[in-house]
Amino acid sequence: MRLAVVSVVLVAVLAFLGVAGYALARQNGLAAGEVAAGNSGAGKVFGSGELVEGKPHAAAPVRLTLFSGGAWDLNDQRGTPVLVNFWASWCPPCRQEVPVLQQGWQRYQHQVSFIGVDVWDTDADAKQFLQSYGATYPNAPDPAGHVAIDYGLTGVPESLFIDRTGRVVQHFVGPLDEATLDSLLSTLLQQ
Repeated sequence: MRLAVVSVVLVAVLAFLGVAGYALARQNGLAAGEVAAGNSGAGKVFGSGELVEGKPHAAAPVRLTLFSGGAWDLNDQRGTPVLVNFWASWCPPCRQEVPVLQQGWQRYQHQVSFIGVDVWDTDADAKQFLQSYGATYPNAPDPAGHVAIDYGLTGVPESLFIDRTGRVVQHFVGPLDEATLDSLLSTLLQQ
């Protein structure tokens, strides 16, 4: 029994590392099989935040089934700025970030569409996490990490800010604090 549990955990860890490595390679523009020298950022839990420099680019299509039921589709958000936040229930910095996101959503929900994307987690743990932190903004699971891969996720938490035309214009790695969230949303609303 114990060997089976260890085997399952080992397979899950290897799958996570493989998906995260693939996502990192795609983010760096590498073809399958190429390796970036000295790159070890995949799969991190970020304790402090930073804005990632990059050119605005088209957001990958996203269609998710919400924990609360129903669907959330990025295409339906055209004309409205969007905040996509990647998180996991096992991520300590995500625990400090979720109250900031909840307060931000309460302030900006009529101007900005929020979506939390739970990655590499179980539905039960994610739902418990959302309930314990009182998160009422839309959230959906991405257990296999498909959306995370499409967006080049390198760890959690990470947030993407998508403008009204569907372009990713800001990428923030790490937990958002209130001042940073307000600043990034203010900039997003001006675009």
